[in-house]
Amino acid sequence: MGASFIDSGRYASVHERPDGPRDGRPTAEQIVKDNDLLVKLSDKTMLVTGGSSGLGVDIVRQLARTGATVFFTSRDLKRGEKVRQSLLSEAEGRGEEAKIEMLHLDLVSLDSVRNAAEDFKRRSKGLHVLVNNAGMIKYPL
Repeated sequence: MGASFIDSGRYASVHERPDGPRDGRPTAEQIVKDNDLLVKLSDKTMLVTGGSSGLGVDIVRQLARTGATVFFTSRDLKRGEKVRQSLLSEAEGRGEEAKIEMLHLDLVSLDSVRNAAEDFKRRSKGLHVLVNNAGMIKYPL
């Protein structure tokens, strides 16, 4: 059996009264380390929606440190590829191997959703973890 997140109550008390940055809540990096997941999930495939900006970038960064193949979505191909290259460079700088892939996905288009799903199915053998991080932005008509 592979590594898993066992103690889901471990961080409950620090979430009772969130007080903003540096309030004691663990970072994604700390959770990966606390659960001894560094390079332990190399047989897993993960998908993060909205992985090219904001919190999504760090989610991808930390999940990649587990050794899993991490796909992320981006509606902007240039931005997504820039983020992917940056994360790969960071991992290399730490002496780590990262398996990070990008999928083009624009949630305002069902065709884009279908195409991203087909692309994912072509490029992966399955899905073990899904992080629904992307938000839908309503564009002015």
